[in-house]
Amino acid sequence: MSSEPKKVDRRKFIYAGLGAVALVAIGAAAYVAMNPPVVTQTVTTSTTVTGTSTTKPGGSIKILSWQTPIDDMYKKLIQEDFTPKTGITVQYDTVPWGSYIEKNLVSMKGKSEYDLIMNNTEWTMPAWVYSGGLMPLNNRLKQDFKVDDFLPGFLGICAYPPGQKVKPTGYYLNFSDAVFYGVPYWDDAQPLLYRTDLVPEPPKNWDELLSIAQKLTNPDKKFYGYVFQGQPKAGQLYDAWFAVLHGFGADIFDDKLNPAFNTSEGIEGTQFLVDLYLKYKVVPPDTPALDSTATLDYYKGGFVAMIIPWGNSPLGDVPVAKVSKYDIAPVGKRVSARTAGAAFTIPSTASNPDGAWEYIKWALSPQIRAKIVGELGAPVVLKSELAYVKQGSNAWAVAQEVARNDIGVNPAIPNLTEVSDALSVPLNQALIGQISVKEALSQAEQKVKDVMKAAALL
Repeated sequence: MSSEPKKVDRRKFIYAGLGAVALVAIGAAAYVAMNPPVVTQTVTTSTTVTGTSTTKPGGSIKILSWQTPIDDMYKKLIQEDFTPKTGITVQYDTVPWGSYIEKNLVSMKGKSEYDLIMNNTEWTMPAWVYSGGLMPLNNRLKQDFKVDDFLPGFLGICAYPPGQKVKPTGYYLNFSDAVFYGVPYWDDAQPLLYRTDLVPEPPKNWDELLSIAQKLTNPDKKFYGYVFQGQPKAGQLYDAWFAVLHGFGADIFDDKLNPAFNTSEGIEGTQFLVDLYLKYKVVPPDTPALDSTATLDYYKGGFVAMIIPWGNSPLGDVPVAKVSKYDIAPVGKRVSARTAGAAFTIPSTASNPDGAWEYIKWALSPQIRAKIVGELGAPVVLKSELAYVKQGSNAWAVAQEVARNDIGVNPAIPNLTEVSDALSVPLNQALIGQISVKEALSQAEQKVKDVMKAAALL
C-alpha cells in the first residue's frame, strides 16, 4: 500500500451557521441540524418531482439521502427549478439517520437502484470507494467546475491517491493527480461552545480548559465546567476521544493502517480525557452513559459551562443561547477537533449518470446555493459562498477550516464502524475505572488489528 504525502496545506472550509467569527472577517447564518440523533423507527420518504420541461426531456434520476432540512429545500427547488429547466424527473428518497447507513450500504451490493447517493464521507463513502462502486468524476469536474473554486479541505476528503482505495489520514490534497469520487455539498466541524457569562475568555489549550472547569464545577448545585459523551455505542465516546487524541498529537492509524494511538501521545491524551471524569470530576457523573444529544441538553439546560459539539448543533430558543459563543477547540499539539461532511456521488452502475451530473451542477450552481447556503444557512463548500456566511451557528467552524491546517479527519476505511466499536468498549472501561488507560489502549490496539485483518486491510 502506497503511503500518502504528509501534510500539504490542510486548509479547509467548514460550514455556515452558529457563532461570531473573528478569524475570517465574516460570521455565519443559522444552520439547521444536519446530524440528527439515531432513530430506531425506519420511515423512508420518497418524493417524485415533475414539472413542465422548457428543454428536451432528460429522463429521470433516483437519489438517496438521509432526512435533513437541506434535502427538504432541494426537493422544493427541484420542483420549482430543476425539472422545469432540464426535463429530468427526480425520485428523492430520504431515510432517517438511524437506518440510512444500512440502506446506503445495501444499495452498494450489485447494481444500485440509485443514480445519485448523498454519501456521508466518514461512515459510508469510504466503503463505496473501497468496493469500486463509485464513478470517478475527474473529467466531469474538470469540464464544469474549477478545483480552486472549492475550499480545499473537504474536497480533499473526496479525493484519493491514484491506485489507492483507503486513506489512513482521511484526506488527500495533491489535486494534480487525485481521483475524485465525490463533490462536497456540506461540511461540519467541532468548535468550542462556551458561556460568556461564566467564561470571559475561551480556553486556548486543555490546561486552561481544565483550570476553568475546576473553578466553575459545583456538584452540590449539579453544575459542571465541561461535558463530553462517554457512551461506547454508535461512535459516541469515539467522537470525544478522537478529538482529544488528535489534539495531543496521536492518530488512529499510520500510513500502513497499523494502529497508531497506543503511543506516549495517545496515552497522554486518553489519560487527560479520563481524568476529567475520574480524577478532576469536572464533568457530570453520568458521563460514561451520555451521547451527543444528552451532552448538548446539559449545556442547553444550563448545567455545564463548556462543550465541544458538532457545529451543526443548534441551541434553539433557550436562555443560555443569549450568552453563548463559539471558538476554536483547545489546541494541544494540534487543534482538538475533527471535520466531516457529505458529498454527491454517482454509483458506477447508475442508470442515468449524465442526469445525475446535471443535478450536481444545478445543486451547486450559484443561484441554488444562494438559497441553500444564503437563506437556509447550510454549509459552505465553495469559496464564493463565504459571502453568504453571517452571524450564526457555525462561524467558528468556518473560521478554523479557513485559518487552520491541523484539524482531524477520520481515516477513510470501509469498516470505520467496526473500528469505532472495537476502540470504544475498552475506552469506556478505562473511563469508569475498571482498567487503566494503558491497558485500555493495549486492548484496543489488538482489537483494531483483529478488525483490520478480518477486513483484509492489514
